[in-house]
Amino acid sequence: MQPYSPILSVYIVWHPDADTLCRPLATALYVCLNRDPDKPFAHGIGIPAYFRCAPESGANLPLAIDLNAAEHTVIFALVDDHMVLDETWANYLAGLYSQAQASTGKHLLVPVALTGSGFNLHPDIAKINFVRLFNLDPAAFKTHLIHYAAHALARLLENSQRITTQGAALSPLPIKLFISHTKREANALQLAEALKQALDDTQMDRFFDSVDIAAGHHFADEIEGNIENAALIAIRSDRYSDSPWCRMEVMTAKRLNRPMIVVDILRHHEDRSFPYLSNVPVMRFEPDTSLTAPETQNKLQAIIDFALLEVLRFIYIKRHFEHLKTMGWLPRDALILARPPEERDLKNQPAKQIVYPDPPLGYEENSELSQYQIPLFTPTTLRGEPLQGLAIGISISDTDPGELQALGLSGAHLKNAMVEIACHCLAQGATLIYGGDLRPNGFTEDLLELVRYHNDALKKQIKPVINYLAWPLIPTLDMAWAAQHKDALKIKKVDAPADLKQTGLIPEIPQGGDIGDISAYVWARCLTAMREQIVANTQARILLGGRTVDYKGKYPGLVEEALLTLKAKKPLFLLGGYGGAARIIIQALRGGKPRQLTEAYQCTNPGYKILLEEFNGQIKSQQLALDSIDYSAVVETFAEIGISGLNNGLSDQENLRLFATVNHEEAIGLILMGLARLKSTI
Repeated sequence: MQPYSPILSVYIVWHPDADTLCRPLATALYVCLNRDPDKPFAHGIGIPAYFRCAPESGANLPLAIDLNAAEHTVIFALVDDHMVLDETWANYLAGLYSQAQASTGKHLLVPVALTGSGFNLHPDIAKINFVRLFNLDPAAFKTHLIHYAAHALARLLENSQRITTQGAALSPLPIKLFISHTKREANALQLAEALKQALDDTQMDRFFDSVDIAAGHHFADEIEGNIENAALIAIRSDRYSDSPWCRMEVMTAKRLNRPMIVVDILRHHEDRSFPYLSNVPVMRFEPDTSLTAPETQNKLQAIIDFALLEVLRFIYIKRHFEHLKTMGWLPRDALILARPPEERDLKNQPAKQIVYPDPPLGYEENSELSQYQIPLFTPTTLRGEPLQGLAIGISISDTDPGELQALGLSGAHLKNAMVEIACHCLAQGATLIYGGDLRPNGFTEDLLELVRYHNDALKKQIKPVINYLAWPLIPTLDMAWAAQHKDALKIKKVDAPADLKQTGLIPEIPQGGDIGDISAYVWARCLTAMREQIVANTQARILLGGRTVDYKGKYPGLVEEALLTLKAKKPLFLLGGYGGAARIIIQALRGGKPRQLTEAYQCTNPGYKILLEEFNGQIKSQQLALDSIDYSAVVETFAEIGISGLNNGLSDQENLRLFATVNHEEAIGLILMGLARLKSTI
């Protein structure tokens, strides 16, 4: 299996002093290109997208961008007056533009003018075409940015580069939308004409039969020739399916495997729904909407953007999966589909297996399609269930927002990585073990929904997530919430250590009682007891993110979990690209001395200094067989264990890749590869 490299990476760059304006724009674009972290089953397009908005530690510029780390790299620069006036940032972007120009169309820098002065950014960049948002209402910035970005990316991936005789790259051909409609109904024809006019005001191409077929030419030939390089918008009205031309257009799009959406404007009913209109995205447009009202333009733009994002998703999935095949990450003999399979994809199909995007089809559809005896897979189900019988501890916690920004990431990146890693582990049969509180709407509930999906939709008996709950969190457990989630969650309560009870440090707290007065020493001892039980009952552990300040416990939570796991010689996987405690553990394993793992750093928090003194004092006065808080010893232990002591089935070089990657697809591939190598020994 070759080292991972993406077909496409996207970067969004803005000046830190413009964060209030630019971060919402960048976040909205990230959600559209990658996925919405608040919707664990809306897998989205999945394009790796990163931010460059804050200087890296000790520098005055953000992290460098290696354009050649992906087959295509596209940079969207959000240019405001702060960026224009900051020569350092302007030169940073000019350097990236120079590299993109040298790639002869392989990579791209797209400047986005948020103010009229944006064109003054740099003399070199002034020569290229800007996306112009400054002349719009700021409330429309997001939708227009998403439109321009999606079109630029789809054009780059769909169309081969056009090169002049002098070797310069011309812009790829625009995306074409084929507007399929029946003229038998006035509202369908009027909507089609309104969409045509709206498209005429964009950089996109379109096909509209009444104006695009020259006199004397055959309808069927023109339709076929234009659909083969277009995406279809089917305006589904009451009599749409009565039209043989509309039916032919839809069937041609399906046969040619082209992107397609349905705009539903049914006013009453259809006598018979057309089956080939299924298995594609659908949006509703009220048939009585006034097409001349000022607000209708936004609704028409929403249809265009809905289609454009489906085009981008469709094109990206095909290119991405084919790229993974060349790297050996997907079977070379697999047929690639950009949408879930349907019967027409399987009839007379010589392919040995089919790979399509997540989420996987439900049990009922899989059962119906099984008659064709062609195995159907998604990236999460492709490997089968090699982790069956393994209990994997997953330790994921927030990273400081400032650190994430310096790394070019956000909380959305962290949460998406959490969900994807958990999803793959569950799909391949692992039992996930998680420790900590059970906050509503937190990561725990995302895990539970993943379990339910596999159990309900796929009819698989995925074992419930096991959550270890330490005292004093036990009295805080919402019994109604726990009962509601019993189908997907098993709670194991970890009592306080016996010596604490004997010394009277554990008060009686009724269910739902106040735990605000529990001492930091008691918290630390109870959390350690919980972590020890998790280590004893897991075969491997994955660590991502993690706080290094403002925590309860003897050490930062993930630091203590890593220490206990390594001392027990259990496999440990560390993702350091998302910063936090995982990153400083890696530094210590490699012989470094992170300042976060020093008593001086931790004791800048007065509360922690009190804990340290009480903890070490109790050990001495009670003669407890416990290790005192000793950061020097922790750092020394990590250094002695080293990378080779991770015992995770990966080579040192593979672990270094896992330490650094911020691409969760690469991280998942490495984790599963390591676990597969260890399966017979753990």
